[in-house]
Formats: sequence, C-alpha cells, structure tokens
Amino acid sequence: MDNDYLNGYAKIFGPTGTAVYISFCRHSDNETQKCFPSQKLIAEENGIGTSIVKEYIKLLEKCHIIFTTRSRDAITKRWRNIEYELVDKKDWISIEIATKIVEDYREKKREKNKKNTHSHIVSVDSHSHIDSNPQPHRFKSHSHIVSNKETHINYTHINNTNREETETLTPYQEMKLFINSEEYFYKIVKYFIEKGLPEQAIIEELTKFKNYWMELNKTGRKQRWELQPTFQLKRRLMTWFSKASQFSQRSGLKGKPIYN
Repeated sequence: MDNDYLNGYAKIFGPTGTAVYISFCRHSDNETQKCFPSQKLIAEENGIGTSIVKEYIKLLEKCHIIFTTRSRDAITKRWRNIEYELVDKKDWISIEIATKIVEDYREKKREKNKKNTHSHIVSVDSHSHIDSNPQPHRFKSHSHIVSNKETHINYTHINNTNREETETLTPYQEMKLFINSEEYFYKIVKYFIEKGLPEQAIIEELTKFKNYWMELNKTGRKQRWELQPTFQLKRRLMTWFSKASQFSQRSGLKGKPIYN
C-alpha cells in the first residue's frame, strides 16, 4: 500500500474502507495491479457484510483509487468476474474532493435511513385501523409505472453510471473502460449508428483502432496508448475516423468526415 493513502485517504475512508482497500492490495498482481477477488471473499477477510464491501468499492472507485471493469465472454456471452485495478496515485482525486464525495454519500445515506424509518412508522400506524369492508388490492403492471423513453447517448458521457460520476473519469480510466468493457464499446458503436452509419463498418473500424493502440511495447508491459504523453479517447477517435477514407467509402459518405 502506498504511503500517500495512509497519510490522508485512510482518514477519509476509515478503518473499514481501508480494510477493503488492503484486500485489493493483497490480491493484486505486482506488475499489472489487477485482481478479481469476490465481494464475498473480501467480506470474509475483514469480518464485514457484503453490502458494506459494495459501498466502499463504489466510494473507492468514485475517488479513482480503484477501477472496476466487467466484460462478457466472447464465446459464451456470459459475464466474467468483476476485475479490479489499483489506480496509480497520480490519478487519484485530491483529498479535498474525496472528502466531499464520501461526506456527501454518508449524508445521503443518513437521509435515506430517516425516510425509511418514517415510512415504516406511517405504514404501521395506517394498518392499525382495520377496514370493515376491505377491497382487493389492484396492482399496476410495471409497464404502466415505468415510461418507455428513448435513450439518448451523449458521447462525452458514455457510461453505465450517472452523469456526475462519468464527468470525473480521467482520460486513463476512459481508455481502460473502452478496452475492457464490451458494454462501453457497444455504447460507442450505438452512438455512431444513431448518426446513420452502418453497424458492421463501425465495429470493424473501432476494432482496428482498439487493436492498434493496444499493441505492446518490446518489454510487453506497456500498450502503445500508455506510452503517449496524453491520450484523450474522443480526440483520438475523431482523428482516426477522419483519416479512414476506406471507411468513408464503405459507409457511403464519399470521403466526408463522419463526426461533427
């Protein structure tokens, strides 16, 4: 574990959150900094509940101290185990912002607990009076409760989390998500489909882009994109597609750029 964590972040997450982080440090590979312990195992190692483990995983990820990815098997299409990666300390969110994130989360949790307690009291009180002529309950189907709104994807916020969380992604984390998450990859594909481009051609070009930047260096420890001084996924994709004349011809755009 890095000293910088113990010198500041340990106070923010407390002994329980720090214990969860220690488990990730214990199981991570020294070179790749990756690991995939189950939440149940982490809970057993620290004598806490899995629900608490889940909470601290979310907080550690929001503060960019760990990074999680989950992808499907290419053949079986089944979800693989969640993979965790210890993020380099230079990409951690500052102590000040991390403190606010954790405090806001705990405040929301306290408010939620208060509402649940109040709701329970009202419910018990309302059922203390017996209706002499009870009527059967009528339940609305889920389809009537949840409106079926069309999903609009904004490329700058492609993620399965809320907008506030995705805005805190670093360029490093966004690229890691693009590489490791099949769901994220296909959300980008969907974005281009909504622009009127053919799905197969998009997948082929994105796969070429991905394979090019994932090529390993001579030592086999770094990928091509990791050797760049800066790497912003959106800008790199814009440059890649603007130069892909074959893609433009295949998609019927006759050499026009495919981005706005």
